[in-house]
Amino acid sequence: MFPSKQLLSTPDDLEQPSQLFILGFPDLENMRMMEVVSNAYREVFPQAQMFGIGIPSEEVITETSKIEEYVRNHKVNLIETIRHIQKDTNTDAQFTALVGSGPIGSVNLSLLGLSSPIAGRVITFNSYLPIESVGNNISLDYTAHLIYTETECEFGRERIESDFKFIKDLGADITLDLLGGHEDPIDTSINRLKTCIPLKIINQINQ
Repeated sequence: MFPSKQLLSTPDDLEQPSQLFILGFPDLENMRMMEVVSNAYREVFPQAQMFGIGIPSEEVITETSKIEEYVRNHKVNLIETIRHIQKDTNTDAQFTALVGSGPIGSVNLSLLGLSSPIAGRVITFNSYLPIESVGNNISLDYTAHLIYTETECEFGRERIESDFKFIKDLGADITLDLLGGHEDPIDTSINRLKTCIPLKIINQINQ
């Protein structure tokens, strides 16, 4: 498993079931970064539990083969770590949100193809969509939010939109945001969590 730690104390008035945010970082040493990110989500979701996991990664991997290799090398450990945290916090998969950027986000996205869902939401920043690792069967138990920033993303718009369309055409519940330099990606992800109704629920309402 990957190292993990609780980033913020559990609220005293925590009601079950609560939301669980699992935030992926290259390591668990940058306390300032972890504090900023976890506090941003806690401010909007005060009942949420916040955990960080350390997944060794390069900041930028642009070659498709290397990204798929990175995903294959870390996917199993990520699954084990997530399930361990869920067990310790008594949190179901549907109330779990996975957050990660770059290659770490790519590993999170690879979980969309699991036959048994491990999370309800997946939020990524400037992450390549690992089509090979995801496969062709996407569960509607996941809602994925892909967020890219013009100033930081290493991928071209054409590649981003092409990969997104491929996954969308498989029936995935997935959103795409291409942000300018003035827009805050964390604010965008929080807004998605607050306002985006999962496609699975929409389908149930329309039946």
